[in-house]
Amino acid sequence: MPLYRDIRRKSPSKLRTTRRVKYMTLFTSASASVREAVTTLKVIAGLHRGASITLTEPVCCIGSDDSTDVMLGDPGTAPHHIVLRFYGRYIAIEALGGDITINGRSVSQGTGLRCELPAKLHFNDVALELSRPPAPAIFPGLPTVPVRWRKWLNRSATLAALVVTLGVLAFYEFIDVNQADANIGYHPVTAMLDEQHMMDTAQSTPQ
Repeated sequence: MPLYRDIRRKSPSKLRTTRRVKYMTLFTSASASVREAVTTLKVIAGLHRGASITLTEPVCCIGSDDSTDVMLGDPGTAPHHIVLRFYGRYIAIEALGGDITINGRSVSQGTGLRCELPAKLHFNDVALELSRPPAPAIFPGLPTVPVRWRKWLNRSATLAALVVTLGVLAFYEFIDVNQADANIGYHPVTAMLDEQHMMDTAQSTPQ
């Protein structure tokens, strides 16, 4: 049986849209961009395992009734089982039709839990995964450089590195030569004569 989703607008003047999902129509809408998407819902266990849908509304109701945003045909699913409310990177989950488990934490019927995305929901034999879509790239992809240009750039870089190395060696050689020339010069040697020693030597010499 093919899966499909019908989107019906009540009137052009109203922004509210009634979305009907028959027998779990969970797929990514081609018209919804990443920026418009609130989160991505994926079924990881249950009757509709492997199906996914990109949600673009701030509120999403999940249940077995055909008036819900996401309709599940799994046994034990209440007409309005779960309500999801999105607040930026956070999500508030309300358990309306039964107990659920959110990221390993039990949430009783009639209560809710607020957590950060991504999140995993379990109830009965159904497991859902909620995650944020990947952020768009900040910088566009750089153009690809032809192979022959890359080879030329690599050779130029190698030659430039060799020239810089030789220049540095020549510079240090020039500094060493100048330093050696500066140390070479005329340094007069001054000899100090010990007069007392000379007198003692003269007296001890036989006449």
